[in-house]
Amino acid sequence: MKIRSRLTLQFTGIFSVILLLLLFSIYFLTQQMIRQEFSERLRSRALLRASLHLENQEIDQELFDGFVKKYISVLKDEKFEIYILKKNKSFEEKNKKLKVDNEILRKIIKEKDYYFVINHREYIGLFYDNRGESFLIIVSAVNDFGEKQLSKTGDLLIITFFVLLIIISILGIIFSKRALLPITILTIKANEISASNLHERLLEVESKDEIAELAITINKLLSRLEDSFELQKSFVSNASHELRTPLTSIIGNLEVILSREDRSKQDYEKVLQDSLQSSRQMKDLLNELLMFAQSSIYKESNFQEDIRLDEMLFDASDDLKLKYPDADIQIDFINLPDDAEKLNIKGNKHLLLIVFLNLIDNAIKYSDNKPIKCSLEYTLRGIEIKFIDKGIGIDKNEVSKIFQPFYRAENAREKQGQGIGLALIDKILQAHKAKIKVQSELEIGSTFTVYFPNIVKK
Repeated sequence: MKIRSRLTLQFTGIFSVILLLLLFSIYFLTQQMIRQEFSERLRSRALLRASLHLENQEIDQELFDGFVKKYISVLKDEKFEIYILKKNKSFEEKNKKLKVDNEILRKIIKEKDYYFVINHREYIGLFYDNRGESFLIIVSAVNDFGEKQLSKTGDLLIITFFVLLIIISILGIIFSKRALLPITILTIKANEISASNLHERLLEVESKDEIAELAITINKLLSRLEDSFELQKSFVSNASHELRTPLTSIIGNLEVILSREDRSKQDYEKVLQDSLQSSRQMKDLLNELLMFAQSSIYKESNFQEDIRLDEMLFDASDDLKLKYPDADIQIDFINLPDDAEKLNIKGNKHLLLIVFLNLIDNAIKYSDNKPIKCSLEYTLRGIEIKFIDKGIGIDKNEVSKIFQPFYRAENAREKQGQGIGLALIDKILQAHKAKIKVQSELEIGSTFTVYFPNIVKK
């Protein structure tokens, strides 16, 4: 069921319940007013009967009935009874026209003025003292006019209910349509946006309601999708270019050597060496691309190893000393905790080793074998690891771009590399809920700071 239909039903249902309660209240109040008015008429009739029959006992019954018919409105099927209360608390009927239960008679004595209804017939009973004697005066009649009036009122209220129900349903349809019109417009516009026009955005109104927030949220989502699409296009383009370069070199060398008639051993060796170098370059690039792709699909369930960050730093340093025997890698520890386990984090050892290896490798590669300093500092908020070099540095306008895949700073393009390393580092650290920031100045050096917050064992 669509939201519009659901809103219409809810709107109609709520107002129908309110309307039913209102109409029932009107019916109930009307019924009470009719009964109250009729009970007053019965009470007046009972007092009149008591006055004429008890205080003026010589009055003739036929004369009284004639007087009533002539000067007082007649009540349908009116009957009255006078009960004499004896000293032994028994009752004696005088007219024997109404037979009332003794329980009711006792209630009349207790209440002095008691109204009751039996089988659509209404009664009023009064306790009356006259000349030292006690009497119960009961007058009864059928409120035919009142019942007809109440029935007409009920019919009118039923008709009113169904008429108003139809009106409410129509208003509900109009209300839900108008209320959801902005969403309908958003839906139509959103359906028009595809991969070819991701630059388009939904109209953001100035109101601060939920629909405006939805439009803003969708626009932010479209911006992120557009950035992701552009990044993907750039990634595919750059990857294709990087892979094409060594392949072109290999094919070119093979075509040249095959086109020559006289080929010496040295020619074959040179072609094979160049092809081997290009193949290794392509292999390294493919490995980095594969690692970059895998880093995006790792889940937290893969980060369950206990990793000592200080030991990880030593392992990375030892591995790179084998690659760069002349490298001067200095490791410094600041404010270490008494409990060494506080340097443990939950993570993936293989991925974090790639982070440390890449950061130290870059520091060595771009600083021409100048001393490299790695510092680890423990705080109550987390663990901070810095990789400091005195190399070529990075221009301040390029610092925000170095974590993009295949991006390489202008002054770093002479060095061997594909521009995947820092993008891979950023993804791995995000998966570990860690952060990395860079401070750098041209020809002075760079400091890469990795921070592991809120995952330190305390």
